[in-house]
Amino acid sequence: MGNGPCADPLLTAREGAAELQVSVPAFWRRAANGTLPKIVKLGGMSRWPRSELLAMIERAKTKRDAAWKETATRRAAALFGMQLECPGQSAPCPFIQ
Repeated sequence: MGNGPCADPLLTAREGAAELQVSVPAFWRRAANGTLPKIVKLGGMSRWPRSELLAMIERAKTKRDAAWKETATRRAAALFGMQLECPGQSAPCPFIQ
């Protein structure tokens, strides 16, 4: 991205909703409950930096991937009767990471 005025466009609620593929009322609900980044107020206008919406999506994906890895590790351990920690050590066994 460049440093020009469009480097990080400010999106309206309609544009943000389209970006997230939700309805405009659902977008506003998420803004009100704190799920979305904080609003940038310009006079009477409400805007969201596109980069902050995309960063929110990336954080959700990272959280999802970490939760999936934890669940998969525990399921594999249960399926194969493996211990999640090596006996006598507080660190996880290296072969299940």
